[in-house]
Order: sequence, then C-alpha cells, then structure tokens
Amino acid sequence: MKSKLFYQILVLALGFILVWQGLSRFDFVGYFDLKRFSREQEEKIGELLYKILKKTSQEPENENVMLLLDSLKIKICLAAEIDPESIKIRVIEDETVNAFALPGRQIVFFTGLISASDHPEEVAGVMAHELAHITNNHVSKKIMKDAGFAYIASAGGGQVSSEILKNLLHQLSSTAFDRVQESEADKVATQTLMKSGINPEYFASFLEKLSKDEDQIGVNLEWISTHPESKKRADDVRDLAVGFKANRLPVVSDSLWNGVKADFKSQE
Repeated sequence: MKSKLFYQILVLALGFILVWQGLSRFDFVGYFDLKRFSREQEEKIGELLYKILKKTSQEPENENVMLLLDSLKIKICLAAEIDPESIKIRVIEDETVNAFALPGRQIVFFTGLISASDHPEEVAGVMAHELAHITNNHVSKKIMKDAGFAYIASAGGGQVSSEILKNLLHQLSSTAFDRVQESEADKVATQTLMKSGINPEYFASFLEKLSKDEDQIGVNLEWISTHPESKKRADDVRDLAVGFKANRLPVVSDSLWNGVKADFKSQE
C-alpha cells in the first residue's frame, strides 16, 4: 500500500515538473501580445491612461514647445520610416525630468526634461529612444508582463478597471524596461539619429549630464532613474556612432529653440 502511494506521489511530482518546465518555456507575453492585444485595444488603453494623467496634471499653453516637438517628430519619424501622423506627442507641465511612451503610439514629455536640455538635439535623442520602445513593441510587452492576466482578462472583455489603469500608468512612467530592451532602444535611437543627420553625441552627453547627483542639478531626474547605467549607455551610443559625420544644419531654428528656453526662464 505504501509502495503504491509512493509511486502515485512520484508520478504526480514528475508530472508537475514536466508541466512547469513546459509553461516556463512558453512565451505568454508574445502569445497574448499577438492574440489579445489589438491595435484598437492599445489605442483605447492609451487614451484612458492619458486621461488619468491629465486629471492630476496640465498641458502647457506654450505654442513654441509644441512646435519644437512636432518639428523633431517629423524629422525623426521620417528617418525611422514611420508616418509622423501615427505618433502622438503629449506634453505635461511638470518640472520632473521625464519622458515615456504610452500605448497607442504616444510619447509623453514633461516640460522639466525640455528645460533641462541644453540643445534641441538632446530632446531629439530622448524622442528617438522612446519611439524605439514603441516600434519594437516594448510598451505592449511591458503591459503584459507587469499587469498580467488581470489586464488580459479586462482588455479581453472590453473593460479595464481604474485601478489597473493607474497601476499601468505608474509602471510605464516610473519604472524601467529590462536591460535588453533599453539597450535595443538605444541602438535603434542612435541609428535613427544618424539617418536624420543628428549627431548622437548630444544624446550620449544628455545621458551623462543627467546621471550626475540629483541634488547638484536640483531637479527630480525620473528619466534617469528609469534608465539606469547611464555612463555605460552613453559609451555604447558613442561606439555605435564612430565615424559618423553629422549634418551641420541645426535640427530646428535657433529662434525656435531660444524662444522655448526663454519661455521656460520667464516661468521660473
């Protein structure tokens, strides 16, 4: 009797191990990414997330900022062979140095990041990086990984709770992608910058600049906290750009960039 019971337990244990190994090798993120997360759902979730963000924030009434970002978007999207109209640029009035991608092909900039930039090419570098997260499906994969089956079930039924949305917004705006995805986004961004004639050195310098002590700069460096290993990443960007000859023409007019910086200074 004991021998029979022992073998039954052994069979169950082996069965559990085999099932576990099979599940561990299955790409749940990829499966649900393809089967459940349609473009329509992504756009719906993205709009809902931005509405939640706007409830506690406001958009700046600054035409120069939007003109700057739209000009950079067109240049970078064309270099990446993406329809500029398919990418939505959002701006939030917040001194935090941050930018992040949302579902529905949205990129959100906080005014603090633009204010902390010394050159428009630095803003272009950040935009190219966030665009790479979108085009490489990092945003969709992060949602599936972080929100899990609760999100999948909700999205599949057409309803997503406010708690799930708030958690998603927090994950996308204040936590990092994994190291492989960040490296991939940097590589794609660097290639896009070079195709557009923008020197990636500005992007590398921006990474190094913001990796300094937060107290020394005096602002909340959210973008760096969610994009760690900045010094190494800057070195990698420079390695990718070895031998690149940048276009000497400015990425935007000096008058536009100076107007943006003057607007920020007047608000201090």
